[in-house]
Amino acid sequence: MRFSALCAGLLLFSAALVQAADEKPVLKDDVNAGVKAIIESAQEANRQAAEAGLEWFWAQPSDGMWEGANMDNGKILDQAITMANEGKNIAARKAAAFVENCARKAMESAIKNKGAGPSDYF
Repeated sequence: MRFSALCAGLLLFSAALVQAADEKPVLKDDVNAGVKAIIESAQEANRQAAEAGLEWFWAQPSDGMWEGANMDNGKILDQAITMANEGKNIAARKAAAFVENCARKAMESAIKNKGAGPSDYF
């Protein structure tokens, strides 16, 4: 009986951790308007790139703009939102502008090179 109760408790605890890890940060109402605008613009640009299968992935942080390795642009934006909520406006603005630029460059490259692929030698 104790073992099954322990297993049930562990399952509930792990489910709560997974749910907490899946929650995305949300911009607070009191975030600087300029920072909020650039984050929202970056989110839209990244959404378009992700829908096209062009979201960029980073093995290491670029210029220390975010923490952690193996991050896609969406995760970097989540960190930018957290930074903005904590009042770190310059860091949040820098990370969001970086992601927006990457997303826009990915879309521009895809349009410019539409139909590009390996040559057909046969």
